Amino acid sequence: MGWMCGKAILDGRLLDLPFSAPFCRALTGSPLEISDLQLIIPQIYDTIKSLRDVARQKREIQDDSTLVDSQKNEAIKNLAFNGVRIEDLCLSFTVPGYDIPLKEGGANLVVTVENVDEYVDLLPQLILVESVGPVLESFRSGFNKILPIDSLRYNF
Repeated sequence: MGWMCGKAILDGRLLDLPFSAPFCRALTGSPLEISDLQLIIPQIYDTIKSLRDVARQKREIQDDSTLVDSQKNEAIKNLAFNGVRIEDLCLSFTVPGYDIPLKEGGANLVVTVENVDEYVDLLPQLILVESVGPVLESFRSGFNKILPIDSLRYNF
């Protein structure tokens, strides 16, 4: 596919291939960010955004020097995602809707308020970096055989 796209550009031909902005940024070497999930998988983005808020609240409670440990533990235990306890969401350390583990044994590991911060770090990493890396590299390799990818200019 990369070879074909490179050849089309070199020959001045148009291809009806609607590449997304995140794909083009990643193709030119720019790292994808969590906000790119909104364009790629909006439902997962919304969930991650809300879970990141819970993780942020947890850190704020942990860093609050006015609370004693028992108060911190109680406040953390009461954190919720849209009024629901994190444990009651029945999330595991897998990509939602797929059986792809985010880490070793992820399918058997339930997301809790204690480990929600790890989950919100691992999920975007797998979706935006690890899963697309080989595909991008293959596309880049084919494209570079025809035209240096560095010669592309994008305005995002």
